[in-house]
Amino acid sequence: LLVASLHPPLERVVTLARREETALTPQGAVPLSVNQYPNTLYPDGYTRLVRFSLDDGPAWTWSVDGIEIERRVLLVQGAQTVVVRYASSAPARVRIEPLLAFRDYHALNHRNPDAWTGFEEQAGPEGKVVRFQPYRSLPSLRIAHRGGPFSGAPAWHENVEYLEELGRPQ
Repeated sequence: LLVASLHPPLERVVTLARREETALTPQGAVPLSVNQYPNTLYPDGYTRLVRFSLDDGPAWTWSVDGIEIERRVLLVQGAQTVVVRYASSAPARVRIEPLLAFRDYHALNHRNPDAWTGFEEQAGPEGKVVRFQPYRSLPSLRIAHRGGPFSGAPAWHENVEYLEELGRPQ
C-alpha cells in the first residue's frame, strides 16, 4: 500500500504492506481479507467480494449480511502518503490491522528480534495518529484514524506468497 523513497527516486522501502480487514457483526467476525500461502488462500474474504473498480482509485466492495463495505485507496500526489477510505451502505464496524513490512521493495522480511513491535498513539487534528518505527535506520510510519483506540497485538505473518516474488530467482 505504501512504498516510500528514502532518497527519491532511490532506496524504495515498503512500509505498509497491506491492511487486514474484518467486519465485526453480531454473529461474529467476518474476514474481508485474503492472503496467499503455499497451496491455499486464507482467510476467505474473497468469497464476499462483490465488486472491484478503478474509478477514482481502486475500490473493493464486500457484502456482509446485506451490508456493502467499500475500501478505496488513493495516493496523494507529491507526498509519500496513501489514503484508505471506508464507506458502508449501513452502519458497520470494521477491525483494521496494519501489516507493516519496512523492507526494501525487492526483498522479503523474516521474523527477527531486531524489530521494535511497539507503537505510540496520540491525538491529532483529524483524530488519532499511531506511529510505528520498527527500525531506527528507517523513517516512521504514521497512521491517522477516527476509530476507537488502537490496540497492538504484534504478530509475524509467515509464509505469505507474493506472485511477483515467486517468479524471482532465489
